[in-house]
Amino acid sequence: MRPRIALPILPILLATVACGGKKSDDKPSAAKPAPAAPTPAPAPTPTPPPPPAAPAIDPATFVAVDVKAVAAIADAVVMAPPGAKVEPDQPSFGDQQVKGAVIAAGDFRLHVWHSTIGGERTAAEMTAKITDAKAVYTELNHEVTTVDYAVESGGQKRFGYFQALDGWDDLKLGDQVLCGPERTVASADALAPYRAACGMIKRAK
Repeated sequence: MRPRIALPILPILLATVACGGKKSDDKPSAAKPAPAAPTPAPAPTPTPPPPPAAPAIDPATFVAVDVKAVAAIADAVVMAPPGAKVEPDQPSFGDQQVKGAVIAAGDFRLHVWHSTIGGERTAAEMTAKITDAKAVYTELNHEVTTVDYAVESGGQKRFGYFQALDGWDDLKLGDQVLCGPERTVASADALAPYRAACGMIKRAK
């Protein structure tokens, strides 16, 4: 039986080492994408400046307003800021008679009308209840027929005032000429020009 011939293993190993062994993949790995830049925060919206304060109303500048077109107060001499307009009241429900007018100049709205102190006091209280508020009378002076009041709602107060005017004593029972702001105002101090205007009203001779 012929003997086996040993294969030359060593030269084969040396040749493999010299050739660098198994061929590897020499391709470079893909570069990682750069992280995205952070999105800048939006610039804060600038706060608009507060509206300019309304100019102070100076009773010294008041001039006579022609109210002759409103028969109910045609005999009144009414003083108000220059350029004031006369806005007749709307007749009450079921009544065609206009009982007064608002003399308006910007935010200044003076109401001159026929009514009674007691009736207007009741009306102010009813209006407060309708709007979920409470009328608080800070002063009720029957001697000079002047009513000061505040309306409270949601922890805030608004202020009102009205008075009966002198010089109309010949009116029928239950009728007076009243004067005051058309609506409540933001502070007690804001009533000052209305008090001054009411104090200037006289009956034309």
